[in-house]
Amino acid sequence: MDVPLCLTKDIKCDHLNPNNIAPKQRKYIPSFNTCYGRIAALRNSITLRTWCEFEITTTKNAWDFKWPAGNVFMNAKEMDDNSFKPAGLWVVKICPPWMLECNDNTLDFLHCSHIMNTSHLHIASGLIPMIDPTPNFFTYLPKRDDVYHIPYKMPIIQMFPMTDLPIHIESSYDLKKFDELFTLTNSNPNFTGSIMKCLKDESTTL
Repeated sequence: MDVPLCLTKDIKCDHLNPNNIAPKQRKYIPSFNTCYGRIAALRNSITLRTWCEFEITTTKNAWDFKWPAGNVFMNAKEMDDNSFKPAGLWVVKICPPWMLECNDNTLDFLHCSHIMNTSHLHIASGLIPMIDPTPNFFTYLPKRDDVYHIPYKMPIIQMFPMTDLPIHIESSYDLKKFDELFTLTNSNPNFTGSIMKCLKDESTTL
């Protein structure tokens, strides 16, 4: 059974090696695969792989997102945010059919495009707090004629726990647990437009 999350160091990436370097020599020949930063990133991160094949088509006036029928737990929607409207781009939120849980709810995860993501899909970086356990990500789609073919099981998101402790991963298919975490992430209160005013007597009013 396929698992959505895994340690990045466990992913086979031989396809990124130049064909003209013998397998036994690859770790000795200077290349992208011997880069210290890349090796450290593989050792200290978690990978989210694509859960199905999907395709994004864009034109100057519209975008379209297609994935296999029946996958009701995923969706893609344009973010209509008046405070963030990049010129010439659509900002689209992609929601994978998974939820996250950590034994430390105070832990944050750096969330970014995967180093082995060889598509030209531009994914925004950010921090995921475990009080909002979703692996959702945002992508920027230029308003132009283009097609993004995203294959099944491609490493697409890389997550770096903000801790020095060892990383252990468990994946399970548990609809009851999914519903519990989905309810949690959709029940967080949001406060907008609030003002705190400090008075001379050091009391506060909202």
